[in-house]
Amino acid sequence: MLEVSKAAYDVPVPLIIVGQNQRQADNKGFAETSLRSLANSIDEDGLTSPITVRPLHWCAKCERTGVAKGDCCGQEMALRYMLVAGERRYRSITMFLKWETIPAFIEEMDDTRARAVMAHENIGRVNLNPMEEAAVYREFTEDLGLSEEATAERCSTTLANVIARLELLKLVPMAQELLRREALPITHANEMARLPVRLQEEALKLLSRTNVSFVQFKQYLAQLQSQEVQALPFGFTELWAQQVAAAAEQQAAMRSRSAEIFTSDDLPPVQGDRKDTAGDIIVRYMRDLHEGGHHSEAAAVGNLLTVLLKYRKVKNFRENPDFEVSLD
Repeated sequence: MLEVSKAAYDVPVPLIIVGQNQRQADNKGFAETSLRSLANSIDEDGLTSPITVRPLHWCAKCERTGVAKGDCCGQEMALRYMLVAGERRYRSITMFLKWETIPAFIEEMDDTRARAVMAHENIGRVNLNPMEEAAVYREFTEDLGLSEEATAERCSTTLANVIARLELLKLVPMAQELLRREALPITHANEMARLPVRLQEEALKLLSRTNVSFVQFKQYLAQLQSQEVQALPFGFTELWAQQVAAAAEQQAAMRSRSAEIFTSDDLPPVQGDRKDTAGDIIVRYMRDLHEGGHHSEAAAVGNLLTVLLKYRKVKNFRENPDFEVSLD
């Protein structure tokens, strides 16, 4: 029986093997700046939470591991410790602090238990990207045999979130990679995951050509699905890309032609707060102008308010519920 201790034990770094983790190597939590910051904290305050490892026998030649000791590749398997929880702490210490040993809890556990511990630790990370989150839920549902409902309860999330994240696993590899790198919005990814591979690949062409809003993307996908999969009109996606780009240019041009706003320090300041409606602010300012002797300016504001009321642009008055304007 391998020696197991529930107390923290200083495990030599060369004896620790990093296990397969659902988190990607380029996860933000593994970025150099993040790990260096953690290393500085550990160096200053010490390692307040030891890592967790499981004892295993390991073959240096074929890198095979096993709970039971035996012969492998003609040589005896040596004792090693596989990292189960605390990968960020382990990376920070080995990359920057260069400790020879790391305090660790040593727990004997089978593969299923180890996967469960690792998955549960991963899901608690705020910087887990959607694809990594999906991998964690798949770990629970496929490898550990939990239902989607049990997975949601175990991970302190909603059933809808578990289902939605698992749907992301249906994305083509390129879409999954874009989502990992935050180059594909999760809203767009959720819509794409419902499509067959052929249409996903077509949709990626549009996303590569131009920035598409969620509303535009949904409209595009609706039209895309209405076409015959094997007979998409020639240049269908390219035409959409041109239309989206043209709309963006038109909006930019309109913003650049925004009217100049005229103000004056000689007039009373406009009074208002977050609880006020637009109508409250306009009515109050109109009356402040009138009471301050600025009758022409008050009339100008009144003329503006009359038109806004006529076209139902101003409807509610929190401070003036009985305010009325006579309209022809």
